[in-house]
Amino acid sequence: MNTKWLTTKQIGFYHGGLAAVNYFNERIGERRGDYPCLTNKHDKLISEINTNGYVKLDGVFTKQQIDALGQDFDAAQASGLVSQDNEFFTMIQDPLYASKTAFEIATSDLVYEIATEFFQCVPSLCTQNFRLSKLTNNPATTTQLYHADRNSIKFMKFFIYLNDVDEHGGPLTFVEGSNANKFYDHLSKYRWSDEEVRAYYGEDKIKKLTAKSGDLLIALTTGFHKGLKPEKADRRMLTLNYVVHMESDVSRLFKTRKKWVDNLPHHKKPLFDFMEVV
Repeated sequence: MNTKWLTTKQIGFYHGGLAAVNYFNERIGERRGDYPCLTNKHDKLISEINTNGYVKLDGVFTKQQIDALGQDFDAAQASGLVSQDNEFFTMIQDPLYASKTAFEIATSDLVYEIATEFFQCVPSLCTQNFRLSKLTNNPATTTQLYHADRNSIKFMKFFIYLNDVDEHGGPLTFVEGSNANKFYDHLSKYRWSDEEVRAYYGEDKIKKLTAKSGDLLIALTTGFHKGLKPEKADRRMLTLNYVVHMESDVSRLFKTRKKWVDNLPHHKKPLFDFMEVV
């Protein structure tokens, strides 16, 4: 395909154009002044994320942590703390309020260090998803179709599967390098078909990010991605967005518990600048 390509050095690469770029640069500059990065442990990993758009770390979380996440999901669902429940998904409302384990993962040293070194400042949590993707015969919908997130021009998303996910289990599917390389009319619509994405990027760039429960996936989801439909069993997953400004499409602040935030060391408390602490 004879395609004109855009890179991160060109304003047309970004949803929102120059205004979005300027806003991001102002906000990240402020946070670098207020909450500077004080570690330098993960250069190789950050480089891989910036190049490919994703990385997988094996065995980061223990079986006890993953089991506790599952128990918290079940308890929240039983208590009616659900923001969405339909034939495709069940989503827990306010994951970092409903689950102490999710809060501990979101504020763990490794996650904090990676996110902080990526931005060269302490970011804040914003959107979280604690989601059951259901086995269904219905056509793929919403996040199961290719898209590039428009929450910010640059943010980092962490994914934790609560069960082992193979190619038939509904893995996150990412177009390698699309975080830094987009076709000219990529902003003309939001959802893209498999055929369109393959035509632009080629089959070899489409990566099905299978993982075991306890592994950690990190992705720059301003690149093209989707969650494949589960074909064998339901899939449960926690996702966490780290940002330097409020995401553009957030209609309300996510909640967490004040007693948990109060017990954090001082340098981690800016992680909750864009959340409601109650």
